[in-house]
Amino acid sequence: MDYAQADTPPAIIRVAAVTGSAFKKLDEGMSKEDVLRLLGKPDGFHRDGNTETLTYANRLMSGFRMERTDYFVTLTDGKVSGYGNGEIRNPLSNTLIVKPAPPSR
Repeated sequence: MDYAQADTPPAIIRVAAVTGSAFKKLDEGMSKEDVLRLLGKPDGFHRDGNTETLTYANRLMSGFRMERTDYFVTLTDGKVSGYGNGEIRNPLSNTLIVKPAPPSR
């Protein structure tokens, strides 16, 4: 594709782009529509009466660190009543790092 001839620039695809920085913009009392506009479609949800919990699974804590977590947003009567994250997972904790052998003489 020749970008010089395109009427508009190509769209940037964001995959699992929701990070902890987006969750810092949540406020108690926000509508479900506001949450979806900010965070996008959740990976899962659970409903119980007038309460709904949205789950955003395995998301980066920030754009600069590799830790991941699951984020939860609880809505009561369609408004944010709570939010937070689960256990923080460090992807490097199960990584084997092999150092090269020192040069032989």
